[in-house]
Amino acid sequence: MTSSIDPLLSEDNPYAPPASRDHAVPLEPGSPEQIRTEHLTTEADIQSIGTAVMLMSLVVILIGFTAAPRASTPAQVAASAGWIVGGFVLGNFGKAVHRLRPWTRWPMVILALPPLLLFPLGTIVSSFVLIRLLSQKGKTVLGREYAGIIQQTPDIRFRYSLLTKVLVLFLVMLALLVSILLFA
Repeated sequence: MTSSIDPLLSEDNPYAPPASRDHAVPLEPGSPEQIRTEHLTTEADIQSIGTAVMLMSLVVILIGFTAAPRASTPAQVAASAGWIVGGFVLGNFGKAVHRLRPWTRWPMVILALPPLLLFPLGTIVSSFVLIRLLSQKGKTVLGREYAGIIQQTPDIRFRYSLLTKVLVLFLVMLALLVSILLFA
């Protein structure tokens, strides 16, 4: 007669799955760890917005440098210089957004409004940016106190999935290919 206990699940089997899962200790409400964990996705999204602004600044600078050799009048030279300087200003602003500087929230909201009219892609991207920046979590992440929370919790980081990394790499390569074809 066989035993009613499964030998694979017995306590003597070192390869048996655990009887219960280890549960993480709940975070204390209002603690820096709890606040950072709760806002981590929004933090990563806003940093991604800053990275996108920095990438846009590279395109603006590239436009300025490609227009400069063709400039024949002082106005065209000034326009090329304006594109280049504007690109550097935009790049520094994107860097500040990526670093979650509190002063960047409202200028970024203003920059996100005109592309709403560029249906459909501009509308989708700008809506995402505005939702993230104007939400309560966006207000918290871009608040003055959140920088201290980040300093207190350096071990908490957002982890991107492999699929996200591959998609970002693909989009960057596609953008480079398009810009090479446009400016060649």
